[in-house]
Amino acid sequence: MSAGGGCVPAIVDGTVTHVRSGRVRHRFTTRYRSALVDVDDLGALAGRRVVGLRPGTHLATEAGTTLRERVESCLERHGRPAPGGTVLGLVTLRSFGVGFDPLTLWYCFTPAGQLAHVVLDVHNTYGQSHPYVVDASEASGPVRATVDKQFHVSPFLPTRGEYDVWIDAPRAAPSRGERLVARIAFTAPDGDRLVAVVQGRLAPLTRRSLLVAGLGAGTQGVRSTALIHVQALRLWRRGAVFRRPPRWTPRLGHEEARP
Repeated sequence: MSAGGGCVPAIVDGTVTHVRSGRVRHRFTTRYRSALVDVDDLGALAGRRVVGLRPGTHLATEAGTTLRERVESCLERHGRPAPGGTVLGLVTLRSFGVGFDPLTLWYCFTPAGQLAHVVLDVHNTYGQSHPYVVDASEASGPVRATVDKQFHVSPFLPTRGEYDVWIDAPRAAPSRGERLVARIAFTAPDGDRLVAVVQGRLAPLTRRSLLVAGLGAGTQGVRSTALIHVQALRLWRRGAVFRRPPRWTPRLGHEEARP
């Protein structure tokens, strides 16, 4: 448990929505179930064979043995000192090791409980990942930022461009019912636009809630991957331009996005 008796670890039950506009219009919403965890207190979920987390699969581009070490390594590599407080992660559960996590969020707090940074660890279906770091130290409410896109995710959008990020983060000691939201918008030079929204509310992690989450954890990863390909086929049939992934280097991202 986090200091202050917060609701961690917790189940997050919510949705993911993608809205594409421009030359090709498309929208879908799917169920999303994940967990909010403290990187220093993973005992309830780490290493569980049936339903749990695989800490070694997160922030794979970073140096360090533990999750905290990799989060702090990522921050320092981006020129941002580790704040030294609680680090919470919004992560996808796995069932028998099966799962796919398009976006993992790491909320980094100071010892006083102030949100300092958010790390967005983005994964694509090619087995690649790339972290973005957002400064949250000046935010008095939801975090707003713009970051350069460095990573190829959708084959129907260019890699170059900018993300507009809007994040309603949890508190360092979150409570039951607290709402989490992450909104990421990308506008391509040709005017095509994709907005992805992840949202959900916290519920206590109990044996029952973990069992319910576990029933869908394995299929969620398979379903997410299948849904991505189904939506890709629909976009292609509607005339969206397909782009092959450019050459990728861990930590540096894709060549197309480099100056």
